[in-house]
This record gives sequence, structure tokens and C-alpha cells, in this order.
Amino acid sequence: MATLDLFADPDANDRARLDALRANLHHYAHHYYVLDAPVVPDAEYDRLFVELQALEAAHPDWVTPDSPTQRVGGKPLGQFASVRHAVPMLSIRTETDTESTG
Repeated sequence: MATLDLFADPDANDRARLDALRANLHHYAHHYYVLDAPVVPDAEYDRLFVELQALEAAHPDWVTPDSPTQRVGGKPLGQFASVRHAVPMLSIRTETDTESTG
């Protein structure tokens, strides 16, 4: 895991944090979506994801195609049963999203 240096260039600290966030979010997503064994609460994942979005917005040249913020979705895994929702899910929001825009 990257260590932040309080006396280093702020961009270096941002870059280290961005790299750590990406690694952690990839790890958490794998456990959640592939292993069906979440390792952090949804609200914590959402908080870290928003932090990554902010860092990438501040440094757009650091956005990479493999960033969790660029993921659209993956192929459904066969071991999970298909579920029909009683009420259609017209807008899926994050755990911490309270805006009506979703």
C-alpha cells in the first residue's frame, strides 16, 4: 500500500491515494460481484468511489480505462439466480445518494 508523504509534492500524494483507491475498489468489487462475499459495507465502497471520482476530476489526465469509475458492467455470472423485482428498479442509486437525480 502506498504511503503518503506530508512533505512531498501534493500531486504525488494525490497519485498515491488514487492508486490505492483503485486497487482497493477493484478488490472490493471482485469480492462483491464475483465471490458474493462483500468485505466492506456499501456505504464505505460508495464513499471511496466518490473520493476516486473527485481525484480523477481534479486530474483528468490520470483517468485510465481500467479505473473503477470507467466500469460499465460485466457479464452476468451463472452461479447467481436471476431475480425479478416486484417493483421495477427504475433508478438505482448508491447507498449514500440522497439526490433525486440518482
